[in-house]
Amino acid sequence: DDRANAAVLLGAYLVLRERWTAKEVVAAVGLADANLRFVCSFASAGLPEPPRVLRVSDCWAGLALAGAQGWIQADCVCSDFQVDWACTRHRLLADCCDAGWLIPAQVMVSADPVTVARDPNPNTFG
Repeated sequence: DDRANAAVLLGAYLVLRERWTAKEVVAAVGLADANLRFVCSFASAGLPEPPRVLRVSDCWAGLALAGAQGWIQADCVCSDFQVDWACTRHRLLADCCDAGWLIPAQVMVSADPVTVARDPNPNTFG
């Protein structure tokens, strides 16, 4: 999983800052890393792992689409201040509300209220 995370970050830089397409990143990084898949984050720990679906290359394609639609700006990775601010805002929503912006300031996704209320994380609900 560390290799997949590193591949996503490398590709994110190339897509956002260098304006590469997802296909260009795949060609440069290679199919082996592009096809690495992630564990389903909401899978039950006591059950067998479900099939892995989300690929590293899917993340690159999503970032390219978000950039093309204006949902994410390349300058969001230009300074430590901007990165820290974005990460802080993300963690706050994730920890407090189990939510995140799919399209910033337009479409938010979150867990159902019962799941959030039963979350054992002490940060939930602030």
